[in-house]
Amino acid sequence: MGNPALLGGSIEKQFIPCYNFLKTLVDSDENIARILKRSPRILSCNLKVMEPNVELLGEAGVPESFISYMLIHFPHSVQMKCDKFKRSVDKTIQMGFDPSRMMFIRAVHVLCEISDQAWENKIKVYRRFGLSDTEIVSAFRSHPLCMRLSEEKITRGMEFYVNEMSWSPAIVARSPVALFYNLERRIIPRCRVIKILMDKGFVKEYSTVISFLSMTDPQFLTKFVLNYKNDLPEIMDVIMLDRSRRIIVGSCLK
Repeated sequence: MGNPALLGGSIEKQFIPCYNFLKTLVDSDENIARILKRSPRILSCNLKVMEPNVELLGEAGVPESFISYMLIHFPHSVQMKCDKFKRSVDKTIQMGFDPSRMMFIRAVHVLCEISDQAWENKIKVYRRFGLSDTEIVSAFRSHPLCMRLSEEKITRGMEFYVNEMSWSPAIVARSPVALFYNLERRIIPRCRVIKILMDKGFVKEYSTVISFLSMTDPQFLTKFVLNYKNDLPEIMDVIMLDRSRRIIVGSCLK
């Protein structure tokens, strides 16, 4: 039946002007198709909203290529009401993001998509684990999507790192992407392997958790398990092989 949002619009007064505006920014019909796939309603968006938002990015010093990227990947953000969009841009600048870097676009996107109340609630969760506002902003600058995680996911991840691994909250703040991984399937099994090696003095405490969490399963197995199997035969007990024989670091370590 098509997109209901487009049925009541005028082709000449709405869709064509909107299409032409997008075409000047993203160059190709292929990119416009990518935008429409993410946001079918964009052709019915009021240009009096979208144009000022795009102009604001340019005035802030955002390169045209990054503006195009935002339209293609985060089209909903550019359709935000102008006052909300301006507050998001202003807040991003106030937090020290460089408009000439891609991270600026990612931060604006997150601030557009999250309500003020949700932002404050997540700030409170991070504070609960002893992080200062400066550390929280630093984490956001490192990986803006850390403020899009649910409060539950933030809490469970921080509780494990701080309470179970006895790591400083600052370690997680320096590598907030560590909170994105699956707790049961990746974080807990790998951290338990690392903890054994740390307790036995084979590896020093990691200043960044992302170095071993981001490895593929075979990479982690080779570096942190097979390399120590002669000195610590019991470490092999944490290895499981699934039916497809893909190597997995298991959670059977007690």
